[in-house]
Amino acid sequence: MGARVLALSNAVVAMGAKRPHRPEKADGEIIDEIITHAGTQFDPDLVRAFLDVVDENALLELPATELTQARNRLEGQSSP
Repeated sequence: MGARVLALSNAVVAMGAKRPHRPEKADGEIIDEIITHAGTQFDPDLVRAFLDVVDENALLELPATELTQARNRLEGQSSP
């Protein structure tokens, strides 16, 4: 579980940082990338928890509607 948490947090930090080969991603792009890879690269339960933490602590500059859409998209991916 610890490795999964580190993988998610490392990805968020890496995407938000400017790199020589690409600019930093906007907060909405980071969330989109995490949702896209939930269930393959990232544990979907941790992604849900991450979205809760982001929402509760205003860690990223995202409107509440964008977080709601991200949650809905994540739930849609995990449906059979």
